Amino acid sequence: MNLKKLAFGTVVAALTLGGYVASASAHGDRGDHQERRIRHGVATGQLTHREAHHLIRQQHAIQRAEARAWADGHLSWRERRHLDHLRDRASHDIARQTHDRDGAWR
Repeated sequence: MNLKKLAFGTVVAALTLGGYVASASAHGDRGDHQERRIRHGVATGQLTHREAHHLIRQQHAIQRAEARAWADGHLSWRERRHLDHLRDRASHDIARQTHDRDGAWR
């Protein structure tokens, strides 16, 4: 039974991340790098499905915030600072989740 759950979780994670890869190019190199870190965490078992799902949703929220910031065609220094803060927080969360002790394969 656990093997079935593991296989299902892996398939779900792959499909979720596959859809995420298509949207990753909208937020530049930093977002691409964070997406690769999440994908690597899933592949190596450092992230559980739930952790990966949370981190992916966080990346989508950053993309939405960036789209709202660029809606007027200009990115102000405050908007840029806010986006940098969101990206810094996401990077910290990725690092924290990949280095905690509740990995998917352990």
